Amino acid sequence: MSLTPSLPPKVTMTYDDWMNKYAESHQHPVNKRIHDVCVPAILWSVVGMLVGWAGLTVAMVACALACVFYARMGLRVLLAMMAVFAFCVATQVQLDGLAGPVSLGVFV
Repeated sequence: MSLTPSLPPKVTMTYDDWMNKYAESHQHPVNKRIHDVCVPAILWSVVGMLVGWAGLTVAMVACALACVFYARMGLRVLLAMMAVFAFCVATQVQLDGLAGPVSLGVFV
């Protein structure tokens, strides 16, 4: 008997797999509308809290690491998310010293 825990096999999901799984669990129209607004706001605010409280460099590294995940889903997804992250960082930088508190307010 081995004392080392076994890890599940590595599963690689495509962009379509992620979207199909998401679509299965998000059928209600109210849930869809909430996600249309809240998911982008959550992403924007998380990037903002990183910019405001951890610094621009940390935020950029976090965005770059997230892009590794999106790159596995294809070039179009990667480019789209790079544009989204660029928008998030650029708008947060414009908030100057208020990026953290404003982002926390949006997040909550």
